[in-house]
Parts: sequence; C-alpha cells; structure tokens
Amino acid sequence: FNFLSENWKPLKKRMSANLWEYFIQVSLGRFRTDEGLNMVTELVEERKGQFGLAEKTAEEAVETVQAQVAWADANSGPVETWLRETLDKPWAPHRFKFQDILVLARTRKFG
Repeated sequence: FNFLSENWKPLKKRMSANLWEYFIQVSLGRFRTDEGLNMVTELVEERKGQFGLAEKTAEEAVETVQAQVAWADANSGPVETWLRETLDKPWAPHRFKFQDILVLARTRKFG
C-alpha cells in the first residue's frame, strides 16, 4: 500500500492495464482494520478518476475491506472465546479408522 502511494505515477505509467488492475486489487483489498479501511478510502477518494481501467477495482477494494472489517467486528469475539476454551483443554490425540468415516457417511442424507 505504501509503495503504491509513494510511487503512483511511475507505477501507473509502466504497468500494463491488466497488471495495474491486479496491483490495485492486491494493494488495496487486504486490509481488515478500521485504520486500513480509512487509508484505502482516503487513497481512493484522493485518486478518484486516476485509476484508469482499475477505477471499479479500486471501488470494489473499498467494499471488500468494509466487508472484512465488518466480519472481524462481528466474529472476533466468538473466535476469541472459542480459541480460549479450546486452548485451555488438554490436548488428546484422536485416531480415526476408515470405517468411522463410512459410518459417518451413511448417517448423512444425500441428494
């Protein structure tokens, strides 16, 4: 992200349209925090109209980060609780046999 922000003009000038679009997607769409969302939103707003064929990709990156932040907000508590409960339990090895899988498969309804 920082590399993109600091080297905007030379990157855009040298990259093909497909590579530029992919670079925008990868650079902007990986954030999962409010801080990252703010950074991405700010860059997309500042550079609106300068993305070329990647304009829609940039807008979709903002939507992707918004969804990832919302997911993290909604699920971080339950995931943390599950991890704490699971990690507090003593570890026990489990051994499964092929016949265990067959029994499980027969009990499920298919179709």
